[in-house]
Amino acid sequence: MIALFPSGEPLRVTITAKWADSRTGALLGFGQDKPGSMFGIVVLESGSVASISTSEFTIDWRYEAETDRWVDLNVPRTDQ
Repeated sequence: MIALFPSGEPLRVTITAKWADSRTGALLGFGQDKPGSMFGIVVLESGSVASISTSEFTIDWRYEAETDRWVDLNVPRTDQ
């Protein structure tokens, strides 16, 4: 089973997997290959897409397409 996020603001992730070529990426969605075993579908810095165990990354930023920038999740959104 795979669940992709709607288009808009992908979440930025910090990757801790030793095998990955990148330290950050954009989370497209989640998948589950067997009960209790989830993975993230992540675009790496190289542009390639990888499935990464949920224990090998953390979510820490979101991408705002309107301003073309990454925003820290701890910073509240502004109302315009």
